[in-house]
Parts: sequence; structure tokens; C-alpha cells
Amino acid sequence: MPFKSEKQRKYLWKKEPKIARKWTKKYGSKPIKKQKKERNMDEITFIEKIKKIIKMRHDDVVSAMASGGVDTMEKYQYMLGQIRTYQYISQEISSLLDKKEQYDKDGTVININSKTKD
Repeated sequence: MPFKSEKQRKYLWKKEPKIARKWTKKYGSKPIKKQKKERNMDEITFIEKIKKIIKMRHDDVVSAMASGGVDTMEKYQYMLGQIRTYQYISQEISSLLDKKEQYDKDGTVININSKTKD
């Protein structure tokens, strides 16, 4: 196993020199940095999958309410809250993906962090 950091290398040379010598001989003395994992799916695919899951959960709650799965007022209010939440999340995702809203000159989106030169 190669050294993962400079701290680990120094520690092993101080506390476990036999292991450090063995690792240095086998892997070299420089720590090996973690390689970035390749993404299996791009961001748009990920977002589409999330939207699909939200839609499925929304439809499940709606069908449970329509089929008589509600026996108390508390359960009804809870399920209604779930439906509203799923609708809100879905709308927010769609809004974030809509470039027109973010870059429209007459829109309501304001960049707070921008510095203007006068």
C-alpha cells in the first residue's frame, strides 16, 4: 500500500521504519494522491433521475389519497404536505434548469455578489 500523505510517510518512518522501508522500496517515497473518480452519469442525467423519483413519489401519495388510504385528518394533512413538497421541489429544479430566468435582463434574479465599477 503506497503512502497516502506526507504525514503518514513521516509517521511510519518514525514509528514503523520496517514498514516504511518496505513501502518505499515497493511504491516509492512520494505519497500517491487520490485520483478523481470518473462520473458514471452527467449532471443532466442525474437531475432527470431525481425528477423522475420525485414524480413517482408524488404520484404514489396522490393515488394513496384517492384510493381511500387516509383514515385520519392528521394523515390527510401529512400527505397533503408531502404532495406540496414534491411539487415545490420539482418546480425549483425546473426553475434552476431554465436558463432564461437566470439570464433574462428584465428578470427578477439579482446577483448579490457582483461588484460594480462606478
